[in-house]
Amino acid sequence: MTKLQKILLYFSSNMVFFALINTTGRWVYGPLRNLIETELSDKWAKYRDQRIVNYDDTLEVLSKSGVFTHIERIIFPNIIELTPTELALFFLSTSYVTQYMDAIGTQAYHQDFLDKVLTASHDEKIKVNFDIHAYLGIKREMQSR
Repeated sequence: MTKLQKILLYFSSNMVFFALINTTGRWVYGPLRNLIETELSDKWAKYRDQRIVNYDDTLEVLSKSGVFTHIERIIFPNIIELTPTELALFFLSTSYVTQYMDAIGTQAYHQDFLDKVLTASHDEKIKVNFDIHAYLGIKREMQSR
């Protein structure tokens, strides 16, 4: 059974489906990978929300809730191409980078980071992976009172 067939089966029965974009892993490919990882570790890391940094315990949380049975995660690769400017603006719009800019007290970082991205990218499109994590589960029947 394909991933899509599984999801369609869930929609046609007493099952629940929801999806999250995964932003926790290494997901920038090509010449900008080292730049992004360096900025992340040296400047942005302490401003990242722990829910992004910590182990993804979604399956465990759903299991412990008692609401669902037969819970599973299906991961769909979601690789898109961004221009260097789009990639820079994506990061500059995240909460952790804006908090970093607030902490250093200057908006000059905005242009500095954009310049670094443009220089390192050589105007090539950058592949970015925003995996989609789909969670499927069967909703437990309501107990009669």
